Amino acid sequence: SSGEPGQPPKALTQQERLVRLQKALDTVMHACQCTNENCAEVNCPKMKKVVHHSRQCGKSKCTHCVHLLSLCMSHIPTCQANIGQCQFPFCTTIKPRILARNMQRNKQRSKFATKRRMQQNRMAAQQQQQQQQQQQQLLANNSTMQKGQMMKKTITDPDDINKLDLMEGREGFLNIARENHYQFNTLRYAKFSTMMLLYHLRHSPEGFGENDFTCNSCENRLTAVDPRYHCCVCEDYDMCKACYKNKGHDHEMNLIGLDIEEPEKPQ
Repeated sequence: SSGEPGQPPKALTQQERLVRLQKALDTVMHACQCTNENCAEVNCPKMKKVVHHSRQCGKSKCTHCVHLLSLCMSHIPTCQANIGQCQFPFCTTIKPRILARNMQRNKQRSKFATKRRMQQNRMAAQQQQQQQQQQQQLLANNSTMQKGQMMKKTITDPDDINKLDLMEGREGFLNIARENHYQFNTLRYAKFSTMMLLYHLRHSPEGFGENDFTCNSCENRLTAVDPRYHCCVCEDYDMCKACYKNKGHDHEMNLIGLDIEEPEKPQ
């Protein structure tokens, strides 16, 4: 807008700009619809010439056509006429393009929104799965802790404690293992030997093997801790201390037992 002489033009407010723009749009629309050659509107004859020029001009940089095109871009958002029926200059050409562009843009926005919503759902599902895994891990840890606490409890043996002379010394155990061929050099032999030892200890209240050894001379029963003489030649031939002292034997014999003394020679 023009101000006082020698002063810069006064800037228009937003409201004043809108009023002037609407007035220009109304003038162009009136000129397009007016058929009276002697119209009393002040700007009607001049605007008719501009509109007629825009319909025939083919220049891309024409000043009058550029101004009309700018007004047409402001008119299209408020245009209520159907496509191809509006009389405003350039509206029938530009409006379909703008509508098609807006439709394509809306499709892209909808596609992007759908993709973003799917990503959010996928992230929510992953978070939920992680939470479930964490809960399961916590439950497993709690269960392990409870089992550990249960294992830490004192275990009581229901069996009574048996005190046997056999287990009081090393010599008696070695004699039993040697006489019964119990071996511990492999895992298989060790399992079998341990099983047999436990069985005999469980079912022999006075000690292991009370019936396993018998004097072949007087047929008295000997325990594993009793001293006896074992033949080095004959198979499974044993004699008590008294029989060996009184009768003797043809082959060499070894003294076996816990109370080992100096071997006695037969008379």
